[in-house]
Amino acid sequence: MKVKDVVEDTPDDPGNPDLNPGEVVQIGDDGDNTLRGSDENEMFSGGAGNDVILAGGGNDRLNGTDKFSRGVGEIDNLNGEAGRDVFLLGDQDGSFYVGGEFADFAIIRDFSSGEDRFVLSGSSSDYRVADGSNGNAFILTQNGNDAVANVLNQSAADLNLDSQDFIYV
Repeated sequence: MKVKDVVEDTPDDPGNPDLNPGEVVQIGDDGDNTLRGSDENEMFSGGAGNDVILAGGGNDRLNGTDKFSRGVGEIDNLNGEAGRDVFLLGDQDGSFYVGGEFADFAIIRDFSSGEDRFVLSGSSSDYRVADGSNGNAFILTQNGNDAVANVLNQSAADLNLDSQDFIYV
Protein backbone atom coordinates (compact mmCIF):
# COMPACT_ATOMS: atom_id res chain seq x y z
CA MET A 1 0.00 0.00 0.00
CA LYS A 2 1.15 3.50 -0.84
CA VAL A 3 -0.12 6.41 1.22
CA LYS A 4 0.58 10.00 0.29
CA ASP A 5 0.42 12.77 2.90
CA VAL A 6 0.20 16.36 1.68
CA VAL A 7 -0.91 19.64 3.17
CA GLU A 8 -2.63 22.29 1.05
CA ASP A 9 -4.71 25.43 1.62
CA THR A 10 -8.19 25.88 0.12
CA PRO A 11 -11.50 27.41 1.28
CA ASP A 12 -13.04 26.16 4.54
CA ASP A 13 -16.36 24.47 3.58
CA PRO A 14 -17.39 21.15 5.22
CA GLY A 15 -19.43 20.07 2.19
CA ASN A 16 -16.66 20.83 -0.27
CA PRO A 17 -14.50 17.79 -1.04
CA ASP A 18 -11.52 20.10 -1.62
CA LEU A 19 -9.08 20.66 1.20
CA ASN A 20 -9.43 22.95 4.17
CA PRO A 21 -6.46 25.05 5.36
CA GLY A 22 -3.83 22.87 7.01
CA GLU A 23 -5.75 19.66 6.31
CA VAL A 24 -3.67 16.49 6.00
CA VAL A 25 -4.55 14.11 3.16
CA GLN A 26 -4.18 10.35 3.15
CA ILE A 27 -4.71 8.57 -0.16
CA GLY A 28 -4.75 4.80 -0.59
CA ASP A 29 -3.90 2.90 -3.74
CA ASP A 30 -5.95 0.37 -5.73
CA GLY A 31 -5.53 -2.37 -3.12
CA ASP A 32 -7.28 -2.97 0.19
CA ASN A 33 -5.97 -0.14 2.39
CA THR A 34 -6.12 0.68 6.08
CA LEU A 35 -5.72 4.42 6.65
CA ARG A 36 -5.25 5.67 10.22
CA GLY A 37 -5.67 9.29 11.21
CA SER A 38 -4.61 11.42 14.12
CA ASP A 39 -6.13 14.30 16.07
CA GLU A 40 -5.55 16.60 13.06
CA ASN A 41 -8.22 17.57 10.53
CA GLU A 42 -7.76 15.09 7.70
CA MET A 43 -9.15 14.11 4.29
CA PHE A 44 -9.10 10.40 3.46
CA SER A 45 -9.52 8.76 0.06
CA GLY A 46 -9.27 5.00 0.07
CA GLY A 47 -9.11 4.49 -3.70
CA ALA A 48 -10.24 1.23 -5.26
CA GLY A 49 -10.42 -1.89 -3.09
CA ASN A 50 -12.09 -2.69 0.22
CA ASP A 51 -10.69 -0.03 2.52
CA VAL A 52 -10.78 0.67 6.25
CA ILE A 53 -10.50 4.28 7.39
CA LEU A 54 -9.97 5.03 11.10
CA ALA A 55 -9.97 8.82 11.17
CA GLY A 56 -9.05 9.51 14.80
CA GLY A 57 -9.86 12.89 16.32
CA GLY A 58 -10.30 16.07 14.36
CA ASN A 59 -12.91 17.19 11.88
CA ASP A 60 -12.32 14.74 9.07
CA ARG A 61 -13.66 13.95 5.61
CA LEU A 62 -13.84 10.29 4.70
CA ASN A 63 -14.14 8.93 1.18
CA GLY A 64 -13.65 5.18 0.89
CA THR A 65 -13.30 5.31 -2.90
CA ASP A 66 -12.19 7.74 -5.62
CA LYS A 67 -13.51 9.39 -8.78
CA PHE A 68 -12.26 6.49 -10.93
CA SER A 69 -13.60 3.34 -9.22
CA ARG A 70 -16.55 5.22 -7.62
CA GLY A 71 -17.03 2.37 -5.12
CA VAL A 72 -18.22 -0.21 -7.66
CA GLY A 73 -17.50 -3.66 -6.23
CA GLU A 74 -16.16 -2.21 -2.97
CA ILE A 75 -17.22 -2.49 0.65
CA ASP A 76 -15.43 0.22 2.59
CA ASN A 77 -15.46 0.67 6.38
CA LEU A 78 -15.51 4.34 7.40
CA ASN A 79 -15.00 5.23 11.05
CA GLY A 80 -14.82 8.98 11.69
CA GLU A 81 -14.25 8.55 15.43
CA ALA A 82 -14.11 11.83 17.41
CA GLY A 83 -14.86 15.21 15.82
CA ARG A 84 -17.33 16.58 13.29
CA ASP A 85 -16.88 14.28 10.31
CA VAL A 86 -18.16 14.31 6.74
CA PHE A 87 -18.77 11.02 4.93
CA LEU A 88 -18.45 11.48 1.16
CA LEU A 89 -20.88 9.12 -0.60
CA GLY A 90 -21.15 10.94 -3.91
CA ASP A 91 -20.09 13.95 -5.93
CA GLN A 92 -21.48 16.14 -8.70
CA ASP A 93 -21.03 13.22 -11.13
CA GLY A 94 -23.29 10.87 -9.15
CA SER A 95 -23.51 8.52 -6.20
CA PHE A 96 -20.69 6.21 -5.18
CA TYR A 97 -21.27 2.46 -4.68
CA VAL A 98 -23.95 2.22 -7.39
CA GLY A 99 -24.31 -0.78 -9.68
CA GLY A 100 -23.89 -3.77 -7.41
CA GLU A 101 -27.11 -3.48 -5.40
CA PHE A 102 -26.02 -4.88 -2.00
CA ALA A 103 -22.59 -6.05 -3.20
CA ASP A 104 -20.96 -2.62 -2.80
CA PHE A 105 -21.53 0.10 -0.19
CA ALA A 106 -19.84 2.05 2.58
CA ILE A 107 -20.21 0.89 6.17
CA ILE A 108 -20.49 3.96 8.40
CA ARG A 109 -19.46 2.97 11.92
CA ASP A 110 -20.01 6.06 14.05
CA PHE A 111 -22.42 8.57 12.57
CA SER A 112 -23.70 11.11 15.10
CA SER A 113 -26.72 13.18 14.02
CA GLY A 114 -26.23 16.92 14.49
CA GLU A 115 -22.46 16.50 14.51
CA ASP A 116 -21.49 14.48 11.42
CA ARG A 117 -22.74 14.82 7.84
CA PHE A 118 -23.20 12.81 4.67
CA VAL A 119 -22.46 14.19 1.20
CA LEU A 120 -24.62 12.68 -1.56
CA SER A 121 -25.14 13.51 -5.22
CA GLY A 122 -28.40 15.07 -6.42
CA SER A 123 -31.21 15.68 -3.93
CA SER A 124 -33.05 13.92 -1.13
CA SER A 125 -35.66 12.66 -3.61
CA ASP A 126 -32.93 10.51 -5.23
CA TYR A 127 -32.61 8.36 -2.09
CA ARG A 128 -34.56 6.48 0.52
CA VAL A 129 -33.65 5.05 3.92
CA ALA A 130 -34.64 1.54 5.03
CA ASP A 131 -33.83 -0.75 7.93
CA GLY A 132 -31.74 -3.81 7.16
CA SER A 133 -32.33 -7.20 8.72
CA ASN A 134 -29.81 -6.35 11.45
CA GLY A 135 -31.71 -3.17 12.45
CA ASN A 136 -29.10 -0.82 10.97
CA ALA A 137 -30.18 1.77 8.40
CA PHE A 138 -29.30 1.58 4.72
CA ILE A 139 -29.15 4.62 2.44
CA LEU A 140 -30.47 3.37 -0.91
CA THR A 141 -30.94 4.91 -4.32
CA GLN A 142 -34.57 5.70 -5.05
CA ASN A 143 -34.70 4.08 -8.50
CA GLY A 144 -33.42 0.65 -7.75
CA ASN A 145 -32.13 -1.28 -4.84
CA ASP A 146 -28.58 0.05 -4.79
CA ALA A 147 -27.13 0.36 -1.30
CA VAL A 148 -24.93 3.44 -0.95
CA ALA A 149 -24.26 3.08 2.78
CA ASN A 150 -25.04 0.88 5.78
CA VAL A 151 -25.18 3.18 8.80
CA LEU A 152 -24.49 1.15 11.93
CA ASN A 153 -26.26 1.90 15.22
CA GLN A 154 -28.86 4.02 13.41
CA SER A 155 -32.34 2.99 12.31
CA ALA A 156 -34.21 4.39 9.30
CA ALA A 157 -36.25 6.49 11.74
CA ASP A 158 -33.00 8.13 12.94
CA LEU A 159 -32.03 9.41 9.48
CA ASN A 160 -33.95 12.23 7.79
CA LEU A 161 -32.74 12.82 4.22
CA ASP A 162 -34.04 16.41 4.40
CA SER A 163 -32.17 17.27 7.61
CA GLN A 164 -28.92 19.22 7.97
CA ASP A 165 -27.16 15.87 8.38
CA PHE A 166 -27.24 15.57 4.56
CA ILE A 167 -25.47 17.79 2.03
CA TYR A 168 -26.34 17.37 -1.67
CA VAL A 169 -23.98 18.32 -4.49
